[in-house]
Amino acid sequence: MQIAIKAKCGNATQQQLELRQQWPFWDTGGLLAKDGIIDDEIESLRWMSLSDPANDENAQRQRTARENKSKANFYRLWEGQKHTLGEDYKDMLLSLHLRGVALYEQAKYAEAEDIHRQVWEGRKQTLGEDHKDTLLSLHWIGMALDNQAKYAEAEHTHRQVWEGRKQTFGKYHEYTLASLYLRGMAFYKQARYAEAEDTHRQAWEGQKQTLGEGHRATLLSRYWLGQALYDQEKYTLAAEAYQDAWEGRKRALSENHEDTLSSLYWLGLALKKQAKYAETEVAFYRLWEGQKQTIGEYHKDTLSSLHRLGQTLYYQEKYALAAETYRDAWKGRKRALGENHAKTLLSLNQMRNALSKSSASAKKRKPR
Repeated sequence: MQIAIKAKCGNATQQQLELRQQWPFWDTGGLLAKDGIIDDEIESLRWMSLSDPANDENAQRQRTARENKSKANFYRLWEGQKHTLGEDYKDMLLSLHLRGVALYEQAKYAEAEDIHRQVWEGRKQTLGEDHKDTLLSLHWIGMALDNQAKYAEAEHTHRQVWEGRKQTFGKYHEYTLASLYLRGMAFYKQARYAEAEDTHRQAWEGQKQTLGEGHRATLLSRYWLGQALYDQEKYTLAAEAYQDAWEGRKRALSENHEDTLSSLYWLGLALKKQAKYAETEVAFYRLWEGQKQTIGEYHKDTLSSLHRLGQTLYYQEKYALAAETYRDAWKGRKRALGENHAKTLLSLNQMRNALSKSSASAKKRKPR
């Protein structure tokens, strides 16, 4: 395979360039890179959004200038190949594909969708409908639709990619399973929870076989299977899924990683829905401790976890401890949110209720 833009990729081999075309969807750090290959133009687009403060007008102008330069470079490359190699030649389509990816990374999803549709049509003609690169273009169309909240269209597109990749790669290939996961997400976003459950379960089962039970993608599917179950009020099964995701993410990511803590949060909620308050208490205590270390003691989410911990203590009739916990949440929320914020007042009210219950319980225990 001759690559017309080979000069932009240094000493990249054919295999490396092809690998870049088939990035795993969960590997966000390697979106456009395999074995250290990153296009200079794409790299500049990625980092400009991270390094320039949004409220700095000069930085904004510089970012716009760099974006325009990158656009011009891509279009110049594309136009040159179009005249030299022909409208539908595969190397021109690769250049246009990279343009579509750059637009996607800039959150210009409608433009990215349009570009990827052009590439998809061209690749269908030159490579065939089920060629891996044709399916990759369709995959990117689905991603662009997802990010425009066009979930019904996205689901249909991800289904097409999934069906095509089953034929091209096999049912249990990681790219096939990635498309299945994305289809499950499109179902979930439409509140089609039963279909989301079935799809995420298929993805999870396949990823366990292909990638291993502790792989990040496998754990991601397990987590979203839990979400689909929770939204159908299947709280026992949801808790099992969240437990698996939490345990796996502790090993794969670390105990206090945001994804690990997210799994623990939903585990706590699923246990609470089952009135398993002692287990809920343990979950929310761990969550609160983890959040204190990662996002800080006075972050609104940390304080919400502390408030929920107070609730679980209250439900177990541990009124004195509940009152103390609500007091800490109230003081923290006064500092973080303001004295008259609704959540601050809620913690204050709950503290008063717990104090009243504690006082009443003490009177009952007092010997006459």
